[in-house]
Amino acid sequence: MPAASITQQPRNAVKREHLRMCPQGPTCCTTTMEENLAGLSSRETEGLIREAGRSLQSAFNALHRSFDTYFTELHGSSERSLQEVLSPLGPLYSQNTRLYADLYTDLRQYYRGSALNLDETLTEFWSQLLERTFKISAPTDVTLSDDYLECVAKQQETLRPFGDVPRDMKAKLIRAFVTARSFVQGLIISGEVVRKVSQVHLSPDCTKALMKLVYCPHCRGTASLKPCSNYCSNVMKGCLANQADLDPEWQNLI
Repeated sequence: MPAASITQQPRNAVKREHLRMCPQGPTCCTTTMEENLAGLSSRETEGLIREAGRSLQSAFNALHRSFDTYFTELHGSSERSLQEVLSPLGPLYSQNTRLYADLYTDLRQYYRGSALNLDETLTEFWSQLLERTFKISAPTDVTLSDDYLECVAKQQETLRPFGDVPRDMKAKLIRAFVTARSFVQGLIISGEVVRKVSQVHLSPDCTKALMKLVYCPHCRGTASLKPCSNYCSNVMKGCLANQADLDPEWQNLI
């Protein structure tokens, strides 16, 4: 028995000490010691649960940082590659650099949790690109009105000036960014759930069960006898009954 947890320890077994949690009979503990040891068992268990939670939370945080770094670098690399590929197009690209930059900014904000509609954002991008391409490609002596350009943009599905590229790109981007954002948000929420669930406050019944499991053998002089694993498991299931209700949903999340 830890020396720090023993106060007023009897020199010999006490026969008439009526313990409230441990079995009756000759004992090495007083009622005061029993109460102190019960509190100690509760604090130790709460500490172990918090430590296990911190370890799992750290794992989620590390995974989030790793994926976020990878995805952010991939996003930046894609933007730089696009600039290199389209730069030879001259004015067709140079006069639309802001449009491409805004698209990448919108995609980045969506990944970070923005409420923007990705489908509408991509549709608007291709409409604006079509308007600008028509305007740049028109002969210098021809002036295209805003109404005309707007009409052209509305007929994009019919005219299909970019072929299947807009549809294919939209499908791939939405799938990639929805998946990435959901994964990142899942990691963040999982870490927060672990943090909150780990902050347990054990009930009096749990404290009593822990006392019987951990320190009552000390009071009876049988500290060397370790409880069986099923006994330990059943006590913890009772102590963490509320948290156990989360198990099905947690397994689905994992």
